[in-house]
Amino acid sequence: MDSKSPAVVSPKKRANSLPSSRIALPGKELYQDLPSHTTAQVLPEAIPRRSAMLKRTFDIGLSLIILSVTAVPMLLISFAIKLTSRGPVIYSQQRVGKNGTLFFIYKFRSMRQDAEEASGPVWSSKNDSRQTFIGGFLRRTSLDELPQLWNVLRGEMSLIGPRPERPFFVKQFSKQFPAYHQRHQVLPGLTGLAQIRGCRGNTSIEKRLEQDIAYVKNWSFKLDFYIFLKTPWEVFLAKNAH
Repeated sequence: MDSKSPAVVSPKKRANSLPSSRIALPGKELYQDLPSHTTAQVLPEAIPRRSAMLKRTFDIGLSLIILSVTAVPMLLISFAIKLTSRGPVIYSQQRVGKNGTLFFIYKFRSMRQDAEEASGPVWSSKNDSRQTFIGGFLRRTSLDELPQLWNVLRGEMSLIGPRPERPFFVKQFSKQFPAYHQRHQVLPGLTGLAQIRGCRGNTSIEKRLEQDIAYVKNWSFKLDFYIFLKTPWEVFLAKNAH
């Protein structure tokens, strides 16, 4: 991260500023006045209202199509989870969304029920011993994410956007990277620019954040379409997915 501090600006302008570079991360001063994002905070809109409404329309339409196509596979996955491990088929986990709002994300359960009872919040790793019999396969292929189409239909997520993170890690990363809040200017997504560029699993948070901010600053329908087309190859078959 650049060690130089940005030019001094008034407090009113700080909250509405974005870094001038496509992926550069600003200094600490830019966001030091913003409160913690464990509660909702209004951030500058990165996507114009009309474009956001059209993007929402595409989200709903495409989600319904994907749900109709994946209905049978999702049913088979549900049976497989139930037959091979104890616990619910679907589990929910709190995440931080647009403007720092908290919501519950849904996934096919790929870990044991007691996966974090002893350790607390931790990231998964390759060949994680906490995975269920089919959990590794679900995570490698990202099939465990399919229930999040319900989050998209509810308006908590978009098909394309920065991946939502847990409040515990948001606080941690926000201290390490003050520009981290900028990724909350848009709805989180099922897939995003960082994911198609290999920033998944145990990869650099700084590189992932650079891609998220690049997406926020350079959003367009063309970019969303590009990410959507690249996702099956770059995400479902990603070597860093676990």
